[in-house]
Amino acid sequence: MKMIVRFRMNSIAVLASTLVLGMISVGFGGDSTVNPDTLPMFGQPKIVRSDPQKASDEIFIRDNVLRYKTKQAASNAYATLGWNAVREKQLDSAMLRFNQAWLLNPKSYNPFWGYGAVLTAKGHLAEAIDQLEVARDLIDDPTQRPALLSDLGAVHSETFRCRQFALYREFGK
Repeated sequence: MKMIVRFRMNSIAVLASTLVLGMISVGFGGDSTVNPDTLPMFGQPKIVRSDPQKASDEIFIRDNVLRYKTKQAASNAYATLGWNAVREKQLDSAMLRFNQAWLLNPKSYNPFWGYGAVLTAKGHLAEAIDQLEVARDLIDDPTQRPALLSDLGAVHSETFRCRQFALYREFGK
């Protein structure tokens, strides 16, 4: 038991140091303040993961598969944490949790739905639509499909409303 605890503590230390290094990292497209943890899919493919980050990702995946028994169960657990963070308006934390869910299962609809929710809350509606459309293409749970489509429709409606408002401000004076 001590060996497992010590192994997990070492894994957490590697993950934490990699995350810190990732936050200090070099510029991304001219904006050195962008933390890839706050971008869908850690900013991939535009932001390439470093070798230490990839190693940390593998440790994260391995540890969580051991903990939750399957990648899908682990992904669902992190997506749940992401949704909880969205409800608490902790959007950067939510994005990180959805990224972790995506890391565990890149073919799951749930992280992309979460990305859409976070991006919508941040006012990035066009990017939110892109993520929600990926979720729509991946969704395999017929009980969740209506809610996802409703969210996608709501973001499209808000995008249209914003465009109409911009046109009114430009030409309606």
